[in-house]
Amino acid sequence: MVFLSLILWTAAISFAQTATLDMSLNGAKTYIEAQLSQGSKVLIADMAAPTKELGAYIAEEISSRLFNGRRVTVVERSAAVMQTLSAETAYQLSGEVDDNSIQSIGHKTGAEVVITGSVRGAGDQYRLSMKMTSVQSSELLGHWNASVQTDTVMNSLLASTKPARVKPDWIYEPLSVRSKHETGGSGA
Repeated sequence: MVFLSLILWTAAISFAQTATLDMSLNGAKTYIEAQLSQGSKVLIADMAAPTKELGAYIAEEISSRLFNGRRVTVVERSAAVMQTLSAETAYQLSGEVDDNSIQSIGHKTGAEVVITGSVRGAGDQYRLSMKMTSVQSSELLGHWNASVQTDTVMNSLLASTKPARVKPDWIYEPLSVRSKHETGGSGA
């Protein structure tokens, strides 16, 4: 059944070349389920994306779809767990997780497989990519990607752009001038 779904989804994507975000997430779910053993414990990390909201949305959606499919066991993505993992691995900044971090993540959460990914692109064309990595061996178990056409959901998530952290103008000033901003003094 899963294999037939994968073939049909692949044919639909090949014919259309691009898909909506929803169709792409269904394709990712089907691919992940086909690659992993029944009952595998997976943790889906937030995806690196143009906006934090888009990355979190994709991770939550794929997590929900895998959970409801009941083929794999989805490890809890609580805010505290994801915040700890982000702080320890600097995943939010780099978009990549190194092998040591994946093993650490797995041991802390009980996951056997960590799914990471990214969304890259601009305008109305994006590329969604997901990687499945074994916690035990750091072996890449699968790499799935698809072209995604923007739709109302994706446009909404892209429009909610919040800069990671805007640096104040004084940060670029020489240290002698900067001290007045930090201390409230005259700076000289």
